[in-house]
Amino acid sequence: MARFLLFFIVLLFSACGATNYYSFSDLEMNDDMKSNYSSDVGVAKITLPAYMKQNRVVIQTAPHKLSFLEGDEWVDSLDLIATQTMINHFQKLSNGANISLYPWDFESKQGQKVTIHISRFIAYEDSVTLEATYSIQGITKGSSRVDRSFKTVVPTDIKNTDKVVESMNMAFRYLAKDIHKALI
Repeated sequence: MARFLLFFIVLLFSACGATNYYSFSDLEMNDDMKSNYSSDVGVAKITLPAYMKQNRVVIQTAPHKLSFLEGDEWVDSLDLIATQTMINHFQKLSNGANISLYPWDFESKQGQKVTIHISRFIAYEDSVTLEATYSIQGITKGSSRVDRSFKTVVPTDIKNTDKVVESMNMAFRYLAKDIHKALI
C-alpha cells in the first residue's frame, strides 16, 4: 500500500510539472499566391514587446494585467521563432527569391531589407490582437522606403492555449501576407 501511495504521489507531481511547447506553424498557400521579387530580401530580427521576450505564453487577463500561462512555453525565444517563420513565409510566397536573415552573409548589390516591430501581440477576452509597424528599405543609396502600420484581430478561445497559439499563427500569417504585398 505504501508503494502504491508513493507511486501515485510521484505520478501526480510529474503530471503537474508537464510543459507544453509551442511554435508557429508553416504557411499554407496556393500556387497563385506566389510572386516574383525583383531582388534579394533580408529580414532583420523582429522586435517584440518586453512581455514577449520570455519563452512563456502570455495572455491579457484584465485591461492592465498580463498573466504567464503555467506550463505553456514557446520552443525558443519568440523573436527568433517569429523572424525565422517570417523568412519561411516569404520563401514560400516568392518564386526563387533569396530570402534570408539580415544582415546578409553574402555580397549583394541590390535587395531590400525588411524591418518589423511588433508593438502588441496578445490574447485578451475573445481575440488575439497583432499590431506592428514595418519598413521595406532598398539597400542601394537613394532607394525608396515603405513604412506601414498593420493591425489585425483574430477570434480565439482564451481559455484554451492551443486555440490562442492557433489564432496567433493566423494573425502572424496575415502580417506576412501584408508585407509580401508591399514587397511586390
